[in-house]
Amino acid sequence: MLAILFFEPYSRGRCLQRVLEVLSSRGIRVRALKDWGLRALVDVDPADMLPRIYDYTDCVSRIAIVYSITNDRSIEKITELAINVAKSVFPGRRVFIDVRRWDKTYPMNSIDIARIVARTIAEKGVAIPDPHERENSIIICIDRDIAYIAYTHSTIRKHKKCIPSSIARHIIAIVDRPRTQYEIMDLIQLSRAIGFELRLYRPNKNELDRVLKILAVNSLPNVKVFNDLEEVFNGVDIAIALSPYARENESKLVEILRSNRNSIISFVLGNEYEDVSEELRARCSYTIRLGPASDMPMRTSTALAYVLGLALPILAGYV
Repeated sequence: MLAILFFEPYSRGRCLQRVLEVLSSRGIRVRALKDWGLRALVDVDPADMLPRIYDYTDCVSRIAIVYSITNDRSIEKITELAINVAKSVFPGRRVFIDVRRWDKTYPMNSIDIARIVARTIAEKGVAIPDPHERENSIIICIDRDIAYIAYTHSTIRKHKKCIPSSIARHIIAIVDRPRTQYEIMDLIQLSRAIGFELRLYRPNKNELDRVLKILAVNSLPNVKVFNDLEEVFNGVDIAIALSPYARENESKLVEILRSNRNSIISFVLGNEYEDVSEELRARCSYTIRLGPASDMPMRTSTALAYVLGLALPILAGYV
């Protein structure tokens, strides 16, 4: 069976040889058909040994079964093949559309490709596209002259112990008038990595546009811009302002989180230059100080990362 193996970054291109050696030593027939360094196309026989690769080596991060390889890289052909995967592998189930545009000269970006494929799959009713579903994935890899359509599901995933992505969706971060390019970029990258919703209240529009251009994305589903005070708190059950001048600290925060694990909680932060404004602070039920009292407050993204590190394990029930 053809499969694409994705390797952990630390392997630095040496993982494929380890995989070949360990599988061969166990009598499993395996051939490397293409080596990209941090990923490889392999043929493994018998196919049911694919998930065992995780048991034999820790440098493989993901295994994707190849459904089709095509020289026609048009969006129409890619969408057609993705629909076929949805019909035959994930009928009626939730599925994540994962696009890897290895050929950066391809005329469409990964987000636009994923959006078109997901919309068509939804219109056909063959599966339910879900940006938060990672157990079942259709993986579209666009290389030079060739496109690979692959898939992965729960039985061939590397199950790393982690906080479920659904937990992050209980958190909304509201940042008051972020000004600088680096501040906005750090916040957006943190949101993309963790999966919580980021609401930017009256950000510097020029700097936000620069960040989106640098990140080469047209839209970010988890990042929203608000200019209206009433709208920015929509859907929030409990708002908690984070301020270096608050009287309550982490002990109060832990108490709040433990008592409200099923609520939508918003952390409200100031920007790199100013604390949370009075208009936003007035909408918050609590104000919390992070860390010991100091004349050197944390940067916005640092404070948010710090509080997420406290909140997510509690909301997930780990603590």
